[in-house]
Formats: sequence, C-alpha cells, structure tokens
Amino acid sequence: MTMMAPGYESLLEYLAIRESDWMMSPSERLAIVGLLEILQPARTLEIGYRLGGCTRRLSAYSGTVYSVDINERVREAAERFSNVKPLHMSSHDAFKMLSGNCEHFDLCVIDGDHSEEGAYADLKAAIPLADVIVMH
Repeated sequence: MTMMAPGYESLLEYLAIRESDWMMSPSERLAIVGLLEILQPARTLEIGYRLGGCTRRLSAYSGTVYSVDINERVREAAERFSNVKPLHMSSHDAFKMLSGNCEHFDLCVIDGDHSEEGAYADLKAAIPLADVIVMH
C-alpha cells in the first residue's frame, strides 16, 4: 500500500481530484503529485499562488516553500501552511531578491504570468536558482 502524505484522508483527495482550489486539470495534478513523491524537495519555489491548491501539495512534500504572487491573497499561505513563506510581489522582484540572497531550490513551479513574455522571463530567471523547473 502506498503511504499518503500527512493530512489526506482518501486517495481521491490525495490526488486532488475532488478539490476545487487547485486550478490544474486532474492529469496535471497527478503529474505534480508524482513528481513531488519522487523529488521530496527540501526547498520549493512557487510562482503563482492563486487559490493555494498547488501550494497545499507543495507544502505537504517540501521542507520549505516560497510562494510568490502579486495578489495579496498569497499572504494567507503563512496562516494555512506552517512551512510556506509568502512573497507578495512580482515574480521579477522575487527572482531579483532570491538571486541576490544566493537562494537555491530543488524545485520551482512556474504558474504565474501566462503571457509568452512573462513565462519566458520567469523561466529564464528560474534556471540559475532551481534544479527542477515545472511550467504550467
């Protein structure tokens, strides 16, 4: 039997098939959860908090998660998840601050600005900071 991450009562919840706070499709959710199962990242960077659905999974599998969003709703992440550090700022400003502090991440999930220019800028900035990068 596969052990589930703490806080999940059923396989459907574990795979995030029932939840509405996660904006990804069930197959995308399954891919993220599978990757987290394999990587077990100590440090994760998330670009784009939205409703916190993906953040919930990142928090369950990561030692520390930095969640970045221009929407002030990201601030609630600190109340919802004890290991999440919310950064209420643009991804550009966050990458500048994190690279200036010589931060490094095992995983970076980019799901913020969906414009071609924004996604490209986020990817380019994430490459020197993260070992594995996933884009949505």
